[in-house]
Amino acid sequence: MRRSTILGFLLLGYISEFSFAVRLEGSNIVDTNGNVVKIKGFNWFGFNNGQTMVDGLWSNDPVSGDFATVVRRQKLLGFNGVRLPFSFKDLEKTPRSFVIQNCSPPSDQAVAESVTPPGSSSPGAAPDLPNPPNYSRNVCNGYLPNTSTRDRFIWVAKFFAKNGFYVMVDNHLREDQTALEDVDGWSQKWADLVRDLSKDSDLKDKLIVDLLNEPDNYGLQWSRLGDMYLTAMDAIEAKSPGTIFAIEGTGQSGLQVNWGDGFATERIESLGLSDPRQFFNSLLSKPYKNRVILSPHVYPPSVTYNYNAVTGDALYDRLSTSFGTKMTQGYCDGSRCQKFPVAIGEFGSKFAQQIDLTSMKDFARYLNNRGSADDGRHNPTDNWFYWSWNANSGDTGGLVDDSWVSIQWNKIDYLTTIGLEPWSSRDTGPSSPFPPSPTPSPSPPPPPSPSPSPSPLPPSPTPSPSPSPPPSPTPSPSPPVIGDTECSVRIDIGNIWQDGAGYTGSINLFIKNLSENQIQTPWTLQLSGPSYSNVLQAWNWDVILNNNILTGTGSLSWLTIRPNSEVNVGFLVSGPTQSLRPNSATLNGAACTLA
Repeated sequence: MRRSTILGFLLLGYISEFSFAVRLEGSNIVDTNGNVVKIKGFNWFGFNNGQTMVDGLWSNDPVSGDFATVVRRQKLLGFNGVRLPFSFKDLEKTPRSFVIQNCSPPSDQAVAESVTPPGSSSPGAAPDLPNPPNYSRNVCNGYLPNTSTRDRFIWVAKFFAKNGFYVMVDNHLREDQTALEDVDGWSQKWADLVRDLSKDSDLKDKLIVDLLNEPDNYGLQWSRLGDMYLTAMDAIEAKSPGTIFAIEGTGQSGLQVNWGDGFATERIESLGLSDPRQFFNSLLSKPYKNRVILSPHVYPPSVTYNYNAVTGDALYDRLSTSFGTKMTQGYCDGSRCQKFPVAIGEFGSKFAQQIDLTSMKDFARYLNNRGSADDGRHNPTDNWFYWSWNANSGDTGGLVDDSWVSIQWNKIDYLTTIGLEPWSSRDTGPSSPFPPSPTPSPSPPPPPSPSPSPSPLPPSPTPSPSPSPPPSPTPSPSPPVIGDTECSVRIDIGNIWQDGAGYTGSINLFIKNLSENQIQTPWTLQLSGPSYSNVLQAWNWDVILNNNILTGTGSLSWLTIRPNSEVNVGFLVSGPTQSLRPNSATLNGAACTLA
């Protein structure tokens, strides 16, 4: 096909507003005409980290500082979907102003050149958005609403939808624990937000509701998470019938899955997995059962610190066991079966380590269902949201570099292998999306599993280049003492690997209350025994190390331990030997049994 013809089709795709409502049909996402939809999206955070707007609009250069211009560039790069992380608490904040005076939108040619790879010629002046904003003279971002952050969030979602994007909105648990504090209140907040988002017909047709981001962040297991999902979906369905939902998995570190993944309904006992079968059984009786998308997250070792099942057949088996078979066989409860579409909610890398390059290349094979990845257990996975547009994503970097102007073309090249079609076609073939990288060390360590506890946190949606260390806790001065041996601590040791002259490993703790009284927060757990050198990371609690005694404080309200219940905390620790298992534990001064 001649170049002019290709560009004609690309331009037609660019200016299309994708006006057909999205719906689900078996394992496919389709439009009202039954045509299969392929969402090629990206994540753009900012409504979850106190910014009160998507990040990056900090420059006087309109190419990166004007919101509508950035959206125009994103569309020119071939994207037709956006995932917007948010915090309900942030939606209540007073919105910051992002108005830039003495700022004019760039020329069509300048926009075209900003999305044309180096060494290539742009195909001409860039087409405008189908529905651009009304600009004030010499002012950028003057069209953004300032009535409230919630109004602005809804406006941003509507703007994307009116310009041909499918929109996934995603409540980020890491920054917003509303769901843990009050499930019913959280569900009603969701119901009200979806009702208001759906008032716009364009947005209603393209809206996907991702209920809770990476439940593993706070040790949620399916026994609790499933009820939370159903409560929220029931509330939303009552006010906005027909809503399409996305859900994430949890609690399946035994399968080596990442945070946000974990849908396996087989090998539960043998791998020690959190069991989602009761949730799926309940879901099959709901009116929205055929409007649920599975939205796992899949990251390479540089992000998860997991080197197990990240390439080749082991990776393919892991992914198919978790969610791939839900596309082909579906989930059956004996009399009823339901197939589920899959849309990858997050994946990404800096493409700097050789193991990442191999893992990401094999992941692309899996999405395309080609070659050795064609295992007969899953379908091609055509819907995804890359993490992320943001240059300030510490673990992955962004689709733009630190200037927020220059495109990271090796990442775009990678995405073209899984279906992205940029407006500017290449005169020359794309550069390899898997560039040479520094030679790995002769004996790469096998760091811990990426799931909840065994790994450091996934890419941090914060403005800092890397996640900040947890603050030092202030232990409660006089925590109440519980009865002797009325608590138990189950210790789950993750992978341990040699790190220089010492060893590093992850430790997951499950603290159970064996008494008849509730253990309120803040409580203090002390561990002793092995020789620890340093605590590298902790999750769900604040930890300090002093004189080889590790002291952790659980302060969050959801860490209150009810009778005969347990909570999960953990940490990543280093020491001079492989012996990292604690020998003793006390909770509020009373000894606990170890398991």
